[in-house]
Amino acid sequence: MEELVEVRLTAEPNVCEQLAELWDDPEADFSVEKLTDSEKAVFSLFLKSENEASQAETKLLDLAKLLTTDLSLERRLVKKEDWAEKWKENFHVSRVGKTLVIVPSWETYSPEPNDIILVNDPGMAFGTGSHGTSKACLEFLEELSLKNHPKSLLDAGTGTGVLAVAAAKLGIPDIDAFDNEPQAVMAAKENAEKNNVEINVFQQDLFFYAPRKKYDIVIANILCAVLERNVERLMAAVAPGGNLILAGILDEQYPALSVLFTSLGAMEQRSTLIEGWRTGVFSIPKTARLIESVPQTEPEMEEAAAWFSEKWHIPKSAYISSMKEPRDNYWYVIRNPETKKIIAGAGVIPNDFHARPDLAPNVCALFVEEPFRKQGLAGALLNHIARDMQTKGCDTLYLATEHTSFYERYGWDFYTFVKESNSDHMTRLYRHVWKDERK
Repeated sequence: MEELVEVRLTAEPNVCEQLAELWDDPEADFSVEKLTDSEKAVFSLFLKSENEASQAETKLLDLAKLLTTDLSLERRLVKKEDWAEKWKENFHVSRVGKTLVIVPSWETYSPEPNDIILVNDPGMAFGTGSHGTSKACLEFLEELSLKNHPKSLLDAGTGTGVLAVAAAKLGIPDIDAFDNEPQAVMAAKENAEKNNVEINVFQQDLFFYAPRKKYDIVIANILCAVLERNVERLMAAVAPGGNLILAGILDEQYPALSVLFTSLGAMEQRSTLIEGWRTGVFSIPKTARLIESVPQTEPEMEEAAAWFSEKWHIPKSAYISSMKEPRDNYWYVIRNPETKKIIAGAGVIPNDFHARPDLAPNVCALFVEEPFRKQGLAGALLNHIARDMQTKGCDTLYLATEHTSFYERYGWDFYTFVKESNSDHMTRLYRHVWKDERK
């Protein structure tokens, strides 16, 4: 009788449930089992060989450590026949909201009046619709559909496509959905077919997604660490007056993430907490702020250079000279959506006037005007710059500053002291190393 290698991770139930939503390895089936004799649960992977188990175990630990440090891991052999149907025991008919009912493809259900049936078969992809984050997304989606009658929706990180299928059955005619894993794309397409709905499903990585149009609703049920590194990308996909649903966020992570989005103009409508996971719905007004790179045109360069010169008392000509060297110099600003005037900005240059040219490039000239401070703009700029520079092939940034307790909250660490150019004065140098949350 053929045997499988079971990799068992024991942790809090909400962590195991989130792993079930996020697991994307086509070589491994999985299950989640709540332990009756403790407050823990077990997330199990079932693989064909010890070699596959070792590889999956490493990936599982990396993913789990994004969620918790309170975990344990073990392996054991199980009979393949025992597993063949066991995983289905965790997935049953589930009612969500007022009208939505998720029905696994292997179960039968007699619908009640006004029920909207979502036939869902997760296969080897993730996204059964039973996790707290999916339930909250479905409830918000149902509410927004009935209230606003949206015409378009984007499901970023669609998994099995349960949210996109629900959107189609709620009457939204134009739906795009993507995932970075091919087996998820396949499962989403199959579930769309089983539900007799039309959805444009495609493979795409959010980190490299460039929206070609704007949507009335954008849903992103992904890890918090991924959401916070794609703030502007998600904001840019929402039509003015549209809504953004954010999920995959632990309750303690939510406040900081909310600040990142509201600092750019998103307005939080409300949030809900289910099983330790908080999901929020935001509206995107026409006045939402967006971070923009200073373009290579004279009027914009003149305006930005004059603004930076006023704030830092460095000649405007020096900024213009830097802005005209786009290969190694990058400048960013945020405008007041009402007045269109610059209210915050920063740059990236080879060296910020210190004696360590090897520690490059340097973020410099970070400034937020007084009336707009304590709104998360500085953090939004720093996060945006880190993402943008990573797409240009730069994973490590440095920043010279006298501050001692500000940059740490945005992923920067004190690195060393450096001597200022033409001076014996020593200043603090911070370092930011890009961490690829997709791995």
